[in-house]
Amino acid sequence: MNPAHLGKQPFLADYDRGLEGVALCEMFDGKGSVILSAFDLVNRAGLDPVADRLLENLVAYAGSRSPHEIHPRIEKPILWGNYPTEQGVVPGSLNGLLVNADWIPSPANPGAKPMSPNTGAWNTLPGEQFEPRGRNPFGSYEYSTASGLRDGNPNEKTGEGFFWARIPVGKQFVVTTVRNPTKLPSHLKVFVSRDGTARSTEIIPVGKTVVVRTPLETLNGTVCIRYAGEKTLVLLETDFQ
Repeated sequence: MNPAHLGKQPFLADYDRGLEGVALCEMFDGKGSVILSAFDLVNRAGLDPVADRLLENLVAYAGSRSPHEIHPRIEKPILWGNYPTEQGVVPGSLNGLLVNADWIPSPANPGAKPMSPNTGAWNTLPGEQFEPRGRNPFGSYEYSTASGLRDGNPNEKTGEGFFWARIPVGKQFVVTTVRNPTKLPSHLKVFVSRDGTARSTEIIPVGKTVVVRTPLETLNGTVCIRYAGEKTLVLLETDFQ
């Protein structure tokens, strides 16, 4: 699937490694839409109460006169890596926003040497724990059959990622909190328009967390935000003000 199609297709349910499998989505065209389901509901109707309920809800949703919104409405800050606050704006790897995982010190081994973000190994280092904290503007990536990360552009130090959202009327800025965990200065570009011109470019000093305030450009209350910069940058929060 082309990432550009995400502007017209909401993914209602995903599965598999990195949410790469589409379980339920709605494709808009003209004045209507088509709902694509991989749940195999019809064959299980009458046998599985969950299938019955979901099929009934889908039929009611398809025939509803209420607007079918393409993108989630964001009224509170997005804390990247915290899925409830993200509200589904990143349905999978096509967005290019990779979850950043930070190492957690173990109380049982306070003198352990810290591990770099997004490392570790569940099978050989099960005692080394990580937790989601932010997202990286990573760009193209996928997963191996063993759930290992595959970088789509391993020779590139920079990447990008984007998301679509509906925002309340009157919002004038997208405010991004970003951290540079490396020992080299990094650069973050924020795009909010379709002409390919960055609306703001910020230098993120070594080891610092910076708040980037970027003017908005919306289309009927809908906005596409695209971040570009070093893959090691950690996007912590996005807020519309």
